[in-house]
Amino acid sequence: MSADDPERRYQDILRRIEQHKQQQASAPKQSVLAAVLDSLNAAGLLSAIKRRPPAGLSAYGPKSFTGLVATLESLLAVDEQDSLGPFHWTGVVLWHKPKGYHHYQTMGLLGIWARETQSGIAVLVGEKALTFNAPVFNPESYYHHIKRRFDLFYEGDASPPDAAHTLLDVRYDPADRLAQREALEATLRRWVSAHHTPSAE
Repeated sequence: MSADDPERRYQDILRRIEQHKQQQASAPKQSVLAAVLDSLNAAGLLSAIKRRPPAGLSAYGPKSFTGLVATLESLLAVDEQDSLGPFHWTGVVLWHKPKGYHHYQTMGLLGIWARETQSGIAVLVGEKALTFNAPVFNPESYYHHIKRRFDLFYEGDASPPDAAHTLLDVRYDPADRLAQREALEATLRRWVSAHHTPSAE
């Protein structure tokens, strides 16, 4: 046993304690964001696409994720009081790829996110493309795990997409919840139509 093992263990314990504190502090905010997505039936809308994906696509999920996203201002801030963020987010995503044995190089994510902003909560619909980064492609392992998770094989995460890949961005208003749910449905219908490939039928 090397002399620095006790120190390494001590640092690891401190790191875990800090992570636990952060999780406890984040829990109330994440609960609020999850409630927003529930009120908009985000998981149900994506489950409907998973049951009947566009022709030519295999879809998996949906699954919920949470995290923090920093703003450029927060990264550049000298004083913590000047920092804008990081902001909490909660998302529900499904992942998809073209059908076929050899179509694994890129995995698409389609998701609905609730994200803190300076002025309230934003609801986003968007998509991301993740690149295969496993050392080798083992079909048996790949198709076993990909039904449950995508992060074993692909570079990237389930955080909200950038503006260029955001299909809808609205400020959440509980009084306008039904209209906003309809807007989500319409956005997802357009996504399905855009990814429909008649030749695959």
